[in-house]
Amino acid sequence: MKNQMGPPKFVSMRPKDSLTAARKAKGISLCEFLTELNKAYEKDTNQIKRNEKDIYRNLSEEDRNAQDQLKILRGALNKLAPDNFYIQLLEIHEHIPTSNGQLLKIFVRQFIDKAINEDLYSPLYAQVCHALRNVELLEIEEDFPFFNFGEVIIDECSARFSFYHSDINWFSFPVSQTEQDKLKMIEYEENKRKLLVGVSRFLGDLFNAGMIGIKDMFHYINKLEEAENDKSIESLCKLLTTAGKELESSVFQTEFAELWCNTCERIINLSKKETLKLKLRFLLMNLMDLINKGWQSRILRLTPKTSAEILMEDKYNKDDLLQSTENAMSDVLLNNELISEESSVTETEQQILKLLKTYNEADSEITKWELENFKGRKTWLIYALTRAVLRVSIEGNSINRKTFIKFTTLLRRYIMSRQAEVACMYAVQYIVIVEMNNPKGLIEQICELLYENSIVSYISFLDWRENWSKIPVLEVKGKAEAHITLANFFFRLFWISIKPSPNYNSIVKELNSFDLEHFVSIAKLPPEIGKRIKLEEERENALLQKPKDETNFIANDGFSEKT
Repeated sequence: MKNQMGPPKFVSMRPKDSLTAARKAKGISLCEFLTELNKAYEKDTNQIKRNEKDIYRNLSEEDRNAQDQLKILRGALNKLAPDNFYIQLLEIHEHIPTSNGQLLKIFVRQFIDKAINEDLYSPLYAQVCHALRNVELLEIEEDFPFFNFGEVIIDECSARFSFYHSDINWFSFPVSQTEQDKLKMIEYEENKRKLLVGVSRFLGDLFNAGMIGIKDMFHYINKLEEAENDKSIESLCKLLTTAGKELESSVFQTEFAELWCNTCERIINLSKKETLKLKLRFLLMNLMDLINKGWQSRILRLTPKTSAEILMEDKYNKDDLLQSTENAMSDVLLNNELISEESSVTETEQQILKLLKTYNEADSEITKWELENFKGRKTWLIYALTRAVLRVSIEGNSINRKTFIKFTTLLRRYIMSRQAEVACMYAVQYIVIVEMNNPKGLIEQICELLYENSIVSYISFLDWRENWSKIPVLEVKGKAEAHITLANFFFRLFWISIKPSPNYNSIVKELNSFDLEHFVSIAKLPPEIGKRIKLEEERENALLQKPKDETNFIANDGFSEKT
C-alpha cells in the first residue's frame, strides 16, 4: 500500500543531512526552501488531524480494523505507569502495526505528540522506544524507507526538531498584513518554541535510553548553539539538563571529549553575552552551575506516578491528598528503613563482607560462621549475602564477571528455593537502584549472570516483578525503576523460554500449586504466562493435527494409485 498520507520526507531532517545541500539541489534560495518546508509540514499536519478518523473509510475490512489497533495502542499509552510498565509494553508490542507502514507512521506521530506534551512521562515513553526499537516491518514499502520501529521514531523526532527549530520567513509574507495576521504568526511562532523545547527534552530522554548516539546528540546541540535565539537557547538548556549527565560520562576518554569541552566553553561565552535576555542568561548560568556541581540539582525532576497514586488523586480531594500522600510516603520510608537498615541484616552483611575479603576460599568460612552465629531468618541471610557479594564484585559502574562467578557456588549453596531467589533479586534492586542510582546497564549485567549461572530462574524473575507468591517484600524503593530498566531483559527471557529444546518444560510444570491457585483466585495471568500457555496449546493442537494430515495424504495417495 502506498504511503498516501505521510508527508514528503524532509530533505534536511536526518542529523547527517545538509539543509544547504538540499536547497542547492532544488535550485532555490534558502528562504524559499525554508518556506516550502514549513508549508508542506504544516499542511500535512493539519490534514492528518482532520482525516485520521476517516482514513479507512474506503479501505478493506482488514485495513479498517487497523483503527481498532490504534485505539488499543493509545489506550496502552494512556495507562502507562511505572508499576505496570511491562504489561502495557507487551500490549503495545502485540498491537504495533508492523504490516502497514502508513499506520505505523500515524501511531509514531501520536506517540511523539504525547512524549512532547507530557514532560512527566517522557522518560517512560523513551524506554518504550528502546524496548521496541528492533520491532521490524513485515513489508518494506516503496515510499516508506524504514526497517524497524526505532528508525521511524528517530526520523520523526529529527523532522520535528528541524521544523520547530526553523524560523518563520517573514519576508515571504505580503507587506500589507493586518495587525491580527501578525499576532497570529507570533502566536504560531510561540507554539513552535514550546514544541521545540518539548522535542529537545524527549531527544535527551531518548539518548538516556540508548536510542540516540553521541555524534547525533552533538549535532542537535550545535544546531541549538548556532541559532542564539530565545527558543534555541531554552531548548539547549532543556536538552542538556535532561541528558547532560549521561552525555558527559559517555564522552569521557573518547574522541568526543573535546566536543564536550567546546560545548561547555560556548555555553559560558553565551551566558556572558549582554545582548541576550536576562532570563536566557540565567538559564545558561544555572546549566553551568549544574555541570560544575556534578549534575546534583537542587530541584529534582518529577517522576511518573504509579497507578496507586493516580487512584488516590481520583479518590481524595486535593487537601486530603497532600496529607494522605505524606502519611503513605512516611509509612513506605519507615518500612524501607526497617528492612534495609535492619541491624541483623546490616551486621550479617558486614560479617560476610569481611569474610569474603579476608579468605580466598571464603565459602567454607561463611558456612561455618552461619552455623555458629546466625540465628535470624534465612531470607534475610540470602538478602545480606547477595548484597555482600555484589559489593565485592562491582567495580565502578560495572560488575567484574570473574569475581562474581567465583562466588556463584556460594550463592547456589544458599539460594535453593523460589523465596531465596526472589530475596536475591531484592538485594540486587537495593544495591543497584537505591544505593548506586541505577548506573546504565549494570542491573541487566547482574541479572544475566544470575540467569546464566542458574542462580535465579525465569519464574523467580517473574515472581519478583509481579510478587504473586506474596513473598515478603524486602525492598520498596526502586522496584518500579528496576522493572522499567529490565524491559529488554524480560523480552529476551520470554523468547528464550518459548524456544523448543530437548529440555523444554511446560509452563504449568514450572509453576507450583500455590501459583496456579493464586492465578485462579485473581482471574488474571502475568502476560508472559498467558502467552506461554497459549503457545503451548497451539503447539499441542498442531501435533494432534499432524497425524490426521498424514493419514489424509496417504489415503489420497493410495486412491490416486488405484485410479
